Amino acid sequence: MNGLLNFVINYYIIFIIISAVLILALIGYIADKKTRSDIKIKNKNENLETNEVKIEPEKKEEQKQPENL
Repeated sequence: MNGLLNFVINYYIIFIIISAVLILALIGYIADKKTRSDIKIKNKNENLETNEVKIEPEKKEEQKQPENL
C-alpha cells in the first residue's frame, strides 16, 4: 500500500496529464457525435424536401379541328 501511495505521490503530474488528455478526448468524442447526428438530421430533412414532388394536372387545351372548306 505504501509503495502504491509513494508512486502516486511521486508521479502525480503524469496522472494529471493523462486525466486531462482523457477528458479532452471524451469532450471531442461527444462533440463529434453530436455534429454527425446534426448532419444526419439535416440531410434527412433535405431528402424529405427534395423528394416532395408536386404534380399538377396538365391543362387540356381544346384541340381545334380544321374547318372543312
